[in-house]
Amino acid sequence: MTDETIGRPLYEDCAMLIREYGPQDHEIYFKDAENTILIPRGILRELAEDTPKEKLVGKVNNFNPQLWRDCSWGGIGRDHLMSALTTAYEEGERRQG
Repeated sequence: MTDETIGRPLYEDCAMLIREYGPQDHEIYFKDAENTILIPRGILRELAEDTPKEKLVGKVNNFNPQLWRDCSWGGIGRDHLMSALTTAYEEGERRQG
C-alpha cells in the first residue's frame, strides 16, 4: 500500500464500501447507515480467510457487534458480507504485491 492507495476502494457495491484507511487499517462504510467501522488488517484477514461462512456472524459480533447490526439494518446478509470481506482482503494483498 502506498499513500496513493489510501482511501481507494478495495470493495464497493450499492450497500457498502471497504477501503484502505491506513497502513494496517481498513474502513467499512455502510451507505444507508452513513456509518463507518474501522477494521484492522489482521481482523480482516481472519474474517476473510480463516472463518468458515457459518461462523462469520459470531466472529463479527466478537470483533464489533455494531458491524453486524449495520449489516442487518442495511439488508446485507452473511454471504454478501463474506464476499465483500474476501474481495477486499484479496485486493489489498494484490496491491501490496
